[in-house]
Amino acid sequence: RRLASVTVVPAHMRILYLHQFFKTREGSGGTRSYEFARHLVAAGHQVAMVTASSGPGPREPHDVDGIRVVEVGGGHRDYVAATGMSYARRVRSFASFPAAATRAALSERDPGVVFATSPPLTIALPGIAAARRHGAPLVFEVRDLWPEAPIQMGALRQPAAHRGARLV
Repeated sequence: RRLASVTVVPAHMRILYLHQFFKTREGSGGTRSYEFARHLVAAGHQVAMVTASSGPGPREPHDVDGIRVVEVGGGHRDYVAATGMSYARRVRSFASFPAAATRAALSERDPGVVFATSPPLTIALPGIAAARRHGAPLVFEVRDLWPEAPIQMGALRQPAAHRGARLV
């Protein structure tokens, strides 16, 4: 006789969601994080989305369909434009976002879970920091073949960069 497994999810969990390339239906690009966050809100959860700013610097937190959106400076918000940048510029962009996202994630109030989604792989860094600081579990969703894709494409050329990306 088999017993069904049951996962109990608190009715009103605070979820800290980290995604550099958060897009709504009004923008161009994938809206997976927006749709997922919207459904979490509809299920009664509080969602704070930390993402790259749509402008030149950070913005005041604002509401998008019940999702508290925290836009931070650093990095690049447009994934399509980011993929069109030179490798060196893209690496700098991907490296600048985690510091700003970490500061924002550490200031969030008592999340029950931290959810970080790539790309870029560096989104793991603010996710790890926030999970440790808040004593919350971390869910890290890797949506690209990281780090093999940038290594094979030549974006990460140095052996130390290969080791660092694989370590993360």
